[in-house]
Order: sequence, then C-alpha cells, then structure tokens
Amino acid sequence: MSKLSKKMNDDMLLHGFSFNTRKSYITSIRRMAKYYNRSPDQISNDEIQQYLLHLLKNKKRSYSTCNCLVSALKFFYEKTVGHSRTFFCIPIVKQPQKLPEVPTRQEIQQLFSVAHDVKHRVILMLAYGAGLRISEIANLKVSDIDSEQMCLKIEQGKGQKDRYTLLSPCLLTELRQYWKTYRPKIWLFSLADGTEPILQNTSMLFLPYPTILI
Repeated sequence: MSKLSKKMNDDMLLHGFSFNTRKSYITSIRRMAKYYNRSPDQISNDEIQQYLLHLLKNKKRSYSTCNCLVSALKFFYEKTVGHSRTFFCIPIVKQPQKLPEVPTRQEIQQLFSVAHDVKHRVILMLAYGAGLRISEIANLKVSDIDSEQMCLKIEQGKGQKDRYTLLSPCLLTELRQYWKTYRPKIWLFSLADGTEPILQNTSMLFLPYPTILI
C-alpha cells in the first residue's frame, strides 16, 4: 500500500468508514491512477471528468460505479490531500430511476427449490425474503431471531446501523428446521468450532448456484 493509500485508509478509519467502503474507495482511485499512470493527486479536474466519461461510454460502467468514484475522490482530495471544497467540483452522476423487475411466485418457488439442503434454502430465503445482504447473513446470531414479534434484528448493517426486518411465517418454519438439523448456539452460521461467524465469501460457497445472490 502506497503512502497516499495508507493515509487515505487511516483517514477513512477515523471517520468511521466500514472495511468494505474503504476497500471500494481505494480500489476506485487506484484504477484511475493506473489509467493515467500518475499519482491521483497529480490528476486534474478535467482529466477526472474525462475518466468518468470513459467509464460510462467506453467501459459501460453503471452510474453507481461512477458515483462511488466521485465520492471516493471528494474524500481523497478534501480529507487526505487537504484541498478546499472549491478546488474539487465534480458533480454526482445522476442515476436513472427504474422500477425493479418483480419475479413471479413461480419463479420464487423455483429459486428456493434449487436449494435441497435446508442451510442453503435458509440463506436464499434470508437474502430474498428478508432482504439481507451477504455480510448481514454471515453475522446473524440465533438471538437475533424474534419469533414473538416476527422480526429479525440486524446489527451494524450497511452504514454501521442497526435495524429490524420482517420475519415471514414461511422463513420462521425453515429457520426452525435448520436449528433442529444444525443446532447453532451463538452464530446462526458459524465456522466449524462454532465460536466465530462464517466469512462472507464462505457463505457464497454454501449455495449450489452462488451467482443467484450477486
């Protein structure tokens, strides 16, 4: 890690950024620096705008990818390099607002039917039915399941925020079957010794078709 990367990482850590955000920001800036073959603090505003156009037009990158770079650059120049806000003026790329494609009941049943093991099925149902991210699934505890209030407690999810999400009767039934089969104690999905939660990439390996959750 270069001195600038280390300083930026330390600055983000002091501002309470999560590991995934820090990694994403540093990766975005490194790619731009590699594109120009120069240190990012030596790249001009015009060059940054041209790079954004290159990502959108030539690389067909999504608006969210470009916005991630813009946010990373704003932090890098204002906090790490120390330039004033007036020095760096790159607008946030507006993202088109589109309605999501809602799968049919039959498609959802087909999705769950590919998971023959109850563990795989519960992970799929937590991701789709409860709207949990892979990192949130990996860090679920048995005590986070509230069958009386029919909800799940998510601790330190995206943005390091706690929240509750609904627990459907169907998912509760599967969770009970999973508990009877695997008998988890603290973590809902743990490593072999049961003392630590599974790694995020490990949870992907549980699935017969990992790309379903990507």
